[in-house]
Amino acid sequence: MEDLKQIIASIAEQECTRIASRVARDLRRVTQGMQSGDGSGLANLWDEVCVQVQDQESVIWDHYLDIMREMIEKRVEPLNEALEKAIWLQTEAGFDWLYSRPGAANRWSSASPRRAHPDRA
Repeated sequence: MEDLKQIIASIAEQECTRIASRVARDLRRVTQGMQSGDGSGLANLWDEVCVQVQDQESVIWDHYLDIMREMIEKRVEPLNEALEKAIWLQTEAGFDWLYSRPGAANRWSSASPRRAHPDRA
């Protein structure tokens, strides 16, 4: 079982890294609607987010979080169910689902984590 968990975690990590890279690229393409002014030296939303993470969040940080969530959802939505499950099983909710079911730690169930996840119901 430990080998299986490691394989799933590795697949999930690779996919999350790919998604994060694509979202960062998407953020670099956004050059309008930023809080920083023209003289700030910040070229795109990625630069602005990086500065705010390192220094201080602006008053519109929640708006930036919404933009990033939408970009992530756009990248996660087309994933096949196996990749989505692999990622979800790395979360606390996925771990709890896996280990709260009798025998679930020793075999795959036909029940879908997608259906078990409250945000995916």
